Amino acid sequence: MNITQKILEEAIRILRESHFIKKHRLNPTAFTRRRKLPFEIIVGTLVHLVRNSLQIVCNKLGDYFHLDEPASKQAFSQARSNLSHSCFQELNDLALCTFYKEDKMGLWKGRRIIAADGSTLRLPESSDIITYFGRYNCGEKVPETSCPVIARISEFTDVMSGLVVSSALLPMSLGEEVIAEGQLRLITEKMKSWGQDQLLFVYDRGYPSKQLILSHIEQKVDFVFRIPKGFNQQIDAFVASGATDGAIKLYDEAPDSRILVFELTSGEQEILLTSLNDKVEVTSEELFAVYGARWRAMEEGYKRQKVQFELQNWATESALGVLQEFWAMIYVVNIVSISCYELEGPSIPGKDPKERLNRSVLFGSMKDDVLKTLGGELSAKKFMKKFRKLARRAKVPVKPGRHFSREGLGKPKRFFPMPRVC
Repeated sequence: MNITQKILEEAIRILRESHFIKKHRLNPTAFTRRRKLPFEIIVGTLVHLVRNSLQIVCNKLGDYFHLDEPASKQAFSQARSNLSHSCFQELNDLALCTFYKEDKMGLWKGRRIIAADGSTLRLPESSDIITYFGRYNCGEKVPETSCPVIARISEFTDVMSGLVVSSALLPMSLGEEVIAEGQLRLITEKMKSWGQDQLLFVYDRGYPSKQLILSHIEQKVDFVFRIPKGFNQQIDAFVASGATDGAIKLYDEAPDSRILVFELTSGEQEILLTSLNDKVEVTSEELFAVYGARWRAMEEGYKRQKVQFELQNWATESALGVLQEFWAMIYVVNIVSISCYELEGPSIPGKDPKERLNRSVLFGSMKDDVLKTLGGELSAKKFMKKFRKLARRAKVPVKPGRHFSREGLGKPKRFFPMPRVC
């Protein structure tokens, strides 16, 4: 049995267990009787990603599950208000646990490579969401009521499988580095409980700090940080000397770290700080390839969530609804990633494959089947059979050495991306 099939069968089973329902309902009397919208149907619909008007969604539910008369949109809204977003968090943890206990391929020199990055989400304007997440601070000259409602995302992604191993959706007032430090401890605990003891974390220029570096040493995990100019005088002096690979002691509490300098095609210098000091085991070229793999895992991951999965096209005006849809999206992203991983294999840093599966096409073709599978209308085995059949035709070529210019980064855009309308 493949991993995805096992994960889906576990989800189908647990969504009907009384203790799971009791644990994740917000009202003690909710979901006690079998009606038109039982617990698993609400969960499945949110995983399916609600992007139409609610009444259209309810009409589709009536067709999928052979109801004599579809439920009203008011009934659906009331039913989802009794569901905690923690349901999707637990489903996601169960999927990750199953995957990491079985997968033996996605290792780089015996380590799991986990990349971190942050982003933002534009949220609907409602009093409940503003109270929970707050507005973006546009500056003293702009009235607060004119500022958008924006939340901060922080995600850690397995570079070789594309799995989101940790995610957080929090108020914009919290900084990326502060959020990442809290996530680091949770990830390390979970991954070690799943038998993953050797971890390598990769960060962009916005993350380096003394506290976060020391946190990795305390947790006994490896790290690679890209260092901005001016972060540390010793590092600046090392770069100015013209050296490209050496050791440096940044803090009395920490052992020596390794510094690497690499000149990019743009002429800019890429400076990396890492705990991997053995130059024989890990060459400088391999470390730069690992850092380069972070871009595809994180930047492409966020693009997939926001564009292909239409994350910012919300179907709610409540903070609870935002958390439900966000965590449901994380769950389905991981299900799709595991399914693709079983067919593609791991993405090895520095070794681009000739072609990849088109996840946008696969999800668009299979999202109705995700709902039917969690709702019990389609078996996990039939779901995977259809997925493999579609995957044979959903392949796109990979251009070797492809990179993008950052010349226009931060400049005003002529056209703005808009959520698609379903």
